[in-house]
Amino acid sequence: MFAAAALATGAIFFASIPKGVGGHSKLDIFAIVASLAGVGLWIVFDSPLWSIFSTLVVVYASLTPTFIKARKHPESETGLAWLFGCISSALAAISVGELNWVLLILPVNSTLVQGYMVYLLYIRAKHHREIAETPVHGPAAPVDV
Repeated sequence: MFAAAALATGAIFFASIPKGVGGHSKLDIFAIVASLAGVGLWIVFDSPLWSIFSTLVVVYASLTPTFIKARKHPESETGLAWLFGCISSALAAISVGELNWVLLILPVNSTLVQGYMVYLLYIRAKHHREIAETPVHGPAAPVDV
């Protein structure tokens, strides 16, 4: 799983270099610095619990620009990938053998994060398309000629 995730993430990274959006705004720079700080904390701490919190810092810092972009341009994301990721994370949470929040925090967090992206891409985007398609002033009145 780790190798597949690393390979997929690496492929996305290298594909984003020539075709990506952004990378120079204050938010992008903050996301990169915060993600690196989270990775640094993960390496420094010799505690599984603190490693989990460091991972959460990285997740939220790195996904913030993606969420903002998805809100503005939902067509730029692949909804099915996020939907399958959400389902996969939910199944991972269910497969945890006990109700232990330390074991559940990452799969539940992943389910919620990816579920929010699914909401942005499918429900919110559809709602905004419907609003854009409705006439502003209602149906046009008949014109006498």
